[in-house]
Amino acid sequence: MGRIHASVAKPGVDLDRDRSAPAIGPEEWLSIIAPSRSSCTARHYFSVARVADVVPFALERTMPDAAAYPYETRLNILHPSLELIDVQELVDACTHPWYNQTLCQVNDSVVRLGIVEGEYHWHSHTDEDEFFYVVEGRFLIDLEDRTVELLPRQGFVVPRGVRHRPRAPERTVILMVEGAGIVPTGS
Repeated sequence: MGRIHASVAKPGVDLDRDRSAPAIGPEEWLSIIAPSRSSCTARHYFSVARVADVVPFALERTMPDAAAYPYETRLNILHPSLELIDVQELVDACTHPWYNQTLCQVNDSVVRLGIVEGEYHWHSHTDEDEFFYVVEGRFLIDLEDRTVELLPRQGFVVPRGVRHRPRAPERTVILMVEGAGIVPTGS
């Protein structure tokens, strides 16, 4: 609990089984794969025939204050382009009260699935807007001056810099669209 997991893999690679490739340091891996994210701390596994063939098998990031957050947040991109995404299968398998899984990347943004019940903490995102869309359930977004209630098939954008607290009084399924570099717990 309280960890952020991020994985990048080629299609067909089972990240839970194939961690036998040699590891490199986070700065080296990030300078090759994601130079804009060189500030994160990471543990990496990869297979390399030449630099152009770098295929990261797993990247795990931990929030600096992970113990303070009882959330299951997975930043790995679960599905590549041109692959069917079965949201209901993920919803049915989820047992965690506040679960967040990145489904796919679209240009410089990601689509995340949230299966949530309870409260998230107050936070804001300095550089990123955040879009919430309710698939099922009831989702509340507390702002400093009001609360926005979202029901199924309703969405809302929280602009960058706005303090907010998401919460769900019942098990709720949401989709979020946000920049790929956003830190879910706030900046």
